[in-house]
Amino acid sequence: MDKVKGCSNGNYVSFSLKNEDCSWYSHCDMSSLLQVGRGYVSEVVTGKDSGGSPNAAPIYVMPYVMGDNQKGILIVNMKAAWQQVEIVGVTDGIATVVEVATDGPNAAEPGFAPQVAKQIGADGILNLGPFAVAVVTDLE
Repeated sequence: MDKVKGCSNGNYVSFSLKNEDCSWYSHCDMSSLLQVGRGYVSEVVTGKDSGGSPNAAPIYVMPYVMGDNQKGILIVNMKAAWQQVEIVGVTDGIATVVEVATDGPNAAEPGFAPQVAKQIGADGILNLGPFAVAVVTDLE
């Protein structure tokens, strides 16, 4: 906990000795935590929340350009709920997405489900599941 306290954004922590995992967070809605089992415990370190309003839809976006001038967007859903993202100016595209396993054979284990390809609609809408990470390519 001392290392977390030394980080200005280490306001919350989840850890599991069984999985040898310790994760720090700048903001967390402690009343809406997913129960993943496997010995995970979550605790408040400082109680401050540097993530802004807990009701905000924390979607993080970062554009990128690959070495071959292929443009893309990295999108991260930081909530345990589905989010609808509108990518303005995009009328078609593919997103490679990994999401938290919430059903099926992978639901009992913490972690992500296998990656899937999702089509971005003509309206620029991309639906992202809980804690999804998407890499959007082939933008039009």
